[in-house]
Amino acid sequence: MTAPDLFSYQAPDVGTPPMHRATDPQTSIDAAARIEPKLSQLQADVLSAIRSAGERGMTDRELERLPWFADRAPSTIRKRRSDLYHWKDADGNEAPKVLPLWEADGETIVTRDGLTVWVAV
Repeated sequence: MTAPDLFSYQAPDVGTPPMHRATDPQTSIDAAARIEPKLSQLQADVLSAIRSAGERGMTDRELERLPWFADRAPSTIRKRRSDLYHWKDADGNEAPKVLPLWEADGETIVTRDGLTVWVAV
């Protein structure tokens, strides 16, 4: 199996889930609307990075340490990966873009630090 070329990979348009709750105050809704375009690209970048790891997968810590995420807080990267895991399709059905490796192949894969290994689906 040939590893994907991380620098020429074009991430698909994965859409953007709502970035606020229906019960949030208007200020939260307005803030979500202001950053939504950036989040869509960041989610695509996180998905692309996980895909680049192939079957080996990638932990949140590995994602956070990638050079192209150096200007982002680790919690921002973890949240975008979480968005991809909790993804819902247009009808509201669960449709994750990433899964813990153990859910994807039936084996429990956790690092010695207790970190979950994520793979793209």
